[in-house]
Order: sequence, then C-alpha cells, then structure tokens
Amino acid sequence: MEPQRRLILIKWAWLGWACFALVLGSCGENSESQTDTGTVAPGVDPFCDTRPKLEFCEDFDTTDLPGAFEEQSLDLSTMTLDSNQASSLPRSLLINVEPSGHGVLKQTFEPGGKLRLFGMLFVSELGEGDVEIASFALGDYKVGFGVSEDGSVWGYEGDTRLVGTGTIPVGRWASFRWDVNIYDDGTGTANLRFGNDVMVDTDQLATPGATDAPVAVVGLSNATGAWSMQFDNLTVAIEEAVQ
Repeated sequence: MEPQRRLILIKWAWLGWACFALVLGSCGENSESQTDTGTVAPGVDPFCDTRPKLEFCEDFDTTDLPGAFEEQSLDLSTMTLDSNQASSLPRSLLINVEPSGHGVLKQTFEPGGKLRLFGMLFVSELGEGDVEIASFALGDYKVGFGVSEDGSVWGYEGDTRLVGTGTIPVGRWASFRWDVNIYDDGTGTANLRFGNDVMVDTDQLATPGATDAPVAVVGLSNATGAWSMQFDNLTVAIEEAVQ
C-alpha cells in the first residue's frame, strides 16, 4: 500500500504545480486584457478606426462638425452632434430642417463613375411634405434619394422623380446604401437599399459621363416641410465605373 500511496501523492503534487502554472499564465492574460484597452474608452465604438481602411469615413465621435467633410451648409436648419441616440457610440449627427431649408455636409472626391455611399439613418417620426436625404453631384448633374410624409422613398435625377418602392424605417437605426454608376457614354444606373430591401432601382439614368469630380451630399435639403433625422457611420467609395 505504501508505494501506491506514494505514487498517488506524487501525481497530486505534479497536478498541483501544473494547475499553479496555468493559473499564473491565465492571471497574466486576464490582467493584460483588463488594463490594455488602447485608446477605446468604455461606451465608445470607434467605427471608423476599427473597420478595414476606408476611402472616406465619418462616425461623428471624435471631432467637431463638419468632421471629415470639407463643407457644412445650413439654412433654416440646425445640425448638432447628439449623445442621446447613436448607431455607434457615443455620438451621431442630428439635423432639424424647416420648410424651404437645408442642412447638409459635402465632400468632393477624385473623378470616378462608380459611386458608393453607405450609412446609418434614424428617423424617430415622419415629417411633413418631402425632403431629400443624400445625393451625388457632378457639376450641375445631381442624382439622389428622398422621402415623403407618408414614408414612401423615391429617387431623383435632376428634376425628374424616380419611382421607389417601400417605406423608410421609422423608430430604429437602419442601414442604407446608395449605389450610382455613371458611364462615359452618358448612361448610368442607381440602386437604393435599406437593409436588404431594394427601394429604388433604375438603369435609365441620362448622365453627363464621369468627367467631373463627384461631390457626396448628405443631410436634409429641398424640404417642403419640417423634418428631423440622425446620421451615423457614413462612408463613401469612389472608383472607376466599368460597364
């Protein structure tokens, strides 16, 4: 019995040292994970800094307006950074606009015909009349999308309304994607999605060709009534359009 008891004690001693070493290693890792938080503070989602490198990104969390955008334009409107509602904490862009007013941010890019705008949008309640939400402009040519007081979403090319399907999400953050292709031969396409829902889709654009530097315009404009919306995590990508 004595040799057997000695063998059991040896095994327990070895197991104890192994567990002790494992605990030390685990404690070291836990200590590092609790203290090595980098530059991210509690309650902050640094959207633009933690995603793959994007050509243009603004999450409204780190700088004052106009942020990454080069121009801010206001008339009969207010544009503020809001901490009460955000898709990625801590802040989002809140825009309130009165009839005939506008509140937009603009950014000019190098020439290209493949235009992509992504973002998050929060509409707490529908406004009055119509309002334009975002667009791409090339010189005098402008193609974008907007919403009416019944929630219906539509696109537009210049003064021409593009028929849409579906209604804008209300009371929750929703992702949107505005894809425009402007080809050198003067043709083009446009597609608007909210989440996985296609709301505008056309291949009948009459474009000026991809000769001018495109300008991304985000915000509320050409309002025929009072509206309020919030924006977050805006990204833009411009590439060469291949037909």
